[in-house]
Amino acid sequence: MKKVLSLILALTMLLTLNVGALAADTTDAVDSGITLSHTSINILPGKSFVLVPTLTPNTGWEITWTSSDTEVVTVDDKGVLTAVKVGKATVTAAGKDNAAVSASCVVNVVDESQYEGVPVQSVKIPYNATVRVGDTKKLTAEITPANATNKTIIWTSYYEDVAIVDEDGNVTGVSIGEGRIRATSEDGNHWDECVVKVIGEDAPAIKVDNKYVPGETVQRRNIK
Repeated sequence: MKKVLSLILALTMLLTLNVGALAADTTDAVDSGITLSHTSINILPGKSFVLVPTLTPNTGWEITWTSSDTEVVTVDDKGVLTAVKVGKATVTAAGKDNAAVSASCVVNVVDESQYEGVPVQSVKIPYNATVRVGDTKKLTAEITPANATNKTIIWTSYYEDVAIVDEDGNVTGVSIGEGRIRATSEDGNHWDECVVKVIGEDAPAIKVDNKYVPGETVQRRNIK
């Protein structure tokens, strides 16, 4: 009987340790679940900028956005921040159900005299494009003015299961469907989007892609 009780006790302790280890592993995975496209940006008063979160896992998340100083920077529930006045604030994205899981971006709102160089005024890319599964197509951003000091573009794909994009704007079709690519000026002032249709390898010939019309007003879409 003592041997049986000892065996049961040993099995119980082993099960408890395994459950504890699994719980710890799960917590570690969740705690590394949010990163932002930028950890710091400089922006002019009155300008807006979108912070793009990357979530792990990438489904089932709800995010709460906050600003440490809303008199300097405000942020909405889509991660769109707006510079109000010169100053410094921190914008944070946190899990709605677990605020301990978070990521932050330091926002420096600077005036024209503090801004080094010539700021970007607009960014435009084709408003739609088509690519076959497995093929790659390059998107080119038109930056205004042409003599802008910082012409670096941050490329982001919202539906990486459909299409992915690299740091040079090369879009690769992953699966049939419709994706969305965003080009954002690194100085934090402007962005534009392209709807990417990914078709099968045996689909009919691709039509000529629509391009932006010089001088048009770019429609900015909200993140869904």
